[in-house]
Amino acid sequence: MIIAEIGLNHLGDSKYAYNYVQELVRSVDAITFQIREPEFYNDSKFSKYILSDTDYNKLIKYIHSKNKKVGIAICDASKINFFINSGIDFFKILSKDIDNYELLKEIDKTKKPIFLSTGMSNIVEIKKAIKFFNKKTNLSLIHTQLSHNIHDVNLNSISKLKTKLKLPIAYGHHSDNILVMYLALCFIPSDIFFYVRGVKKNLHPDQKHAIPLSKVNKITKNFILLPHALGSGEKQKMLDLINK
Repeated sequence: MIIAEIGLNHLGDSKYAYNYVQELVRSVDAITFQIREPEFYNDSKFSKYILSDTDYNKLIKYIHSKNKKVGIAICDASKINFFINSGIDFFKILSKDIDNYELLKEIDKTKKPIFLSTGMSNIVEIKKAIKFFNKKTNLSLIHTQLSHNIHDVNLNSISKLKTKLKLPIAYGHHSDNILVMYLALCFIPSDIFFYVRGVKKNLHPDQKHAIPLSKVNKITKNFILLPHALGSGEKQKMLDLINK
């Protein structure tokens, strides 16, 4: 799936959130929002970045009406049942919570597909977290690095994690260079996650690595087209290819 992450970039504005989804449903497969732990919103910088339950119900209903999926990156276990009842399609676990084992177990109970971000963890920590999921067929990992520096992206981890853990490995984009997402396609990730930002001049929580909405349609078209260049790996005469 091609997954656009609004995260908290809705800025707590329901109309702004609706503008996002109206644009995104034209080009991506799924959209995610982010629900942080209650104490996060006690910080005056983030206290306004909250949408109501009614807002989420309306947004989820609209996204589903366009035959797209909805995911929630959730840190607050008390909101899990609400989003289950709202009909979300999958959960994402932020990399900061990879050792929040109580949260992992509660999300595992939902039997929904789960994407576990690994951006702050080594292989030992990842293996330990995986043990808390009973049904591994519901679990995918996200390789990401919480750095904007291109030298930190480490795309080779996608292949190594596939080999070592025998799980689907997605790519989560945090670099400030858009082209890295295209390079990630060479490693055949199971899914691609990228943050998006709207047109407001406010500083968005995920600003530097978020893709402007105006570029999303072109980028997703390239995501679909470019993997065809990988081919089968078998050498053939050009005449044979022409005659196909």
